[in-house]
Amino acid sequence: MKLSKEDIKKYGTEKEIKKLNEVKMILPKKSWEFLDRIEDDGIDLNTDPDEYGHPDEKMTELQNITIIFDYPLNKEAKFNFYNKKGFTKKNFVKAVRMGYQKIYKNEDQYGVYGHDIEDLALVKANQVKPGFFRITVDS
Repeated sequence: MKLSKEDIKKYGTEKEIKKLNEVKMILPKKSWEFLDRIEDDGIDLNTDPDEYGHPDEKMTELQNITIIFDYPLNKEAKFNFYNKKGFTKKNFVKAVRMGYQKIYKNEDQYGVYGHDIEDLALVKANQVKPGFFRITVDS
């Protein structure tokens, strides 16, 4: 495992991190791409998550996460999600889909503008701190 100076400062030495990993406190990856293998324009939120590459890749061991939604919204929305076994890419995409379904049921509350839910594609998820994800969505 090769760590940057920033990671070592934040998480400790490689030896310390290895010890943490052994007790399931896995060093969080900071960013995941959700690019469609055919068009490279993101994962259509209406597509079965098994249809894209590496749906079972583990994103976090945490059972509780918060996803921050800001597009196409005038008002940012944050929703909490729970999964007993942590979140794979597949679980994460399902959570994003559920979040947008809630937002679009209450369009006026969140100030949805310009796009229907069918237009949205998940492009990227950044873990801004453990358990908190800001997503990049395009249309």
